[in-house]
Amino acid sequence: MASQPSTPAAAGLGTPRTMVEPRPTAAEPLLTLPTGRLLQAVVLSNAAAAGGWTLVCSLFGFGNDTITTGVIGVALVAAVTIAGVFAIVPWMAKPASITMMLWLVADVFGMLLTLAGAFLLYSATSLSSRPLLLGVVVAYFLTLLGKVIVAALHVRRHLP
Repeated sequence: MASQPSTPAAAGLGTPRTMVEPRPTAAEPLLTLPTGRLLQAVVLSNAAAAGGWTLVCSLFGFGNDTITTGVIGVALVAAVTIAGVFAIVPWMAKPASITMMLWLVADVFGMLLTLAGAFLLYSATSLSSRPLLLGVVVAYFLTLLGKVIVAALHVRRHLP
């Protein structure tokens, strides 16, 4: 039996070439996110959502059940969002693309967990669906807005 050539060049195939030559790139900058400011944005956004919900419901004459149900929805958003902030470990320096990808993934999973939690709350208790859903939507929108502002300002200051 004849032995097989060990390399493509030895087999007469020439040197293998790639279509695109790899170019060296500059190292990607490392980025941390401001944990304290993110948590502050979450807490203040949810406090504003709960206060606004209570104020609007009181002005329009809705009952205490409606107010309580909406505030429960806001509390659910606050709990899931705070857990999401800690889940991405924002105080550890990571490449900027990884940091922002983790932030986005945490927000998407947070939204899904919030909706699942709201569904479980609605199914397990006698909470009204509309105030619960509206409380969740308002709180999540304000929280996302606050987190985006904090992250965008931080990234703009720290990346070239």
